[in-house]
Amino acid sequence: MPANLPPEALAAWERYLEAKTTQEKIRCLQEYISLIPHHKGVEKELRSAKIRLAKLKEELAKERARAKGTGERWLVPKEHDAQVTIIGMPNSGKSNLLNALVDAEASKVADYPFTTTKPEVGVMDLDGALIQIVDLPAIIEGSSEGLNNGTRVLTAIRNSDGSVLVVDLADDPITQLKIVFNELKKANIRLNMRTPPVKIQKTGAGGIQILDAHYFTEEKNLIKEILNDRGIINAVVTFYGPVNLEEFLDAVNEQSVSRKPCVLVANKGDVQGSLAKFNQLNEFVKANNYPFQKVIGVSATSRKGIETLKMEIFRSLDIIRVYTRDSRNEVAQRPLVLKKGAHTVKDAVEMVSKKFLKTFRFARVWGTSVKFDGERVGLDHELADRDQIRIYA
Repeated sequence: MPANLPPEALAAWERYLEAKTTQEKIRCLQEYISLIPHHKGVEKELRSAKIRLAKLKEELAKERARAKGTGERWLVPKEHDAQVTIIGMPNSGKSNLLNALVDAEASKVADYPFTTTKPEVGVMDLDGALIQIVDLPAIIEGSSEGLNNGTRVLTAIRNSDGSVLVVDLADDPITQLKIVFNELKKANIRLNMRTPPVKIQKTGAGGIQILDAHYFTEEKNLIKEILNDRGIINAVVTFYGPVNLEEFLDAVNEQSVSRKPCVLVANKGDVQGSLAKFNQLNEFVKANNYPFQKVIGVSATSRKGIETLKMEIFRSLDIIRVYTRDSRNEVAQRPLVLKKGAHTVKDAVEMVSKKFLKTFRFARVWGTSVKFDGERVGLDHELADRDQIRIYA
């Protein structure tokens, strides 16, 4: 251990060594990492601590998996075309936002924190695409350690198809974003983050073989050290693009990492001073490389910005609506909703009837995915949102 660490960091390290439970070790190690000054003399120690932390998180995930099924559960059964959770800190207006999105009084609303003590559910209709919206109890500092039923809340987020992260413009939205994002990160939930461009394939012999190692931004000997530490002695590691240490650790622990699309929402845009805070939040997100393309400003009480938010939620889920035409060229009122990675004519045909695949001849498509309306296409044609399709089988 470097001798030039501050006393606060050394004290945190001592607490880590004395910790008894995995969760306590994680908390102490996270504190230790946060107290390590960022300069060249401690880079190796910082890397070592991050590797150790990733392994502890993997152990905690296994412990929780073994304990799964005991006690009360908050996993809302998925219904309709997708499930989206509303997450945020106490009194951020999550319940009001749920009511605005589903056009109903689905959730209790009050001026004091922790109104939502269990999930509240509603359904948002987007021209036939039905999105189940789940308002979860608030996230606070320590939720990743189980405070305020944090374990259940985080499990519900993992189970969903995506999330809406709400911050409060009547309070301090930047601090709220930091806290919620950090709690999710501690729980290995990654918002709007790509799967690292690296493949780790275990083999029966040959040791650790590394292909295109120049893409790894850290010392190459760390790759073998990390894998060996997890009992992986033989593997082929292939890099397809730049990968830093944290991304590589995520790839190693992929089974315990949950990646979710997420929309960042600044609520209470009708309160005094909200515009200045909204602009500050926007600048902070861009300057600190938070993984959000934009911040959606809304007022859940006045419904301002709600329609924009609905479309942004739909876009984040990467689903499309496809309307079928019958033999009389009449268009169905209820669309087929094709999910992420399944936007082809074949996927649409399977949703109508798998039997049609055996007799399929061709399809005609009207919409933005074709050069002209009624164009004849095959099973591999990629459809677009609001396309219309007639199947010939």
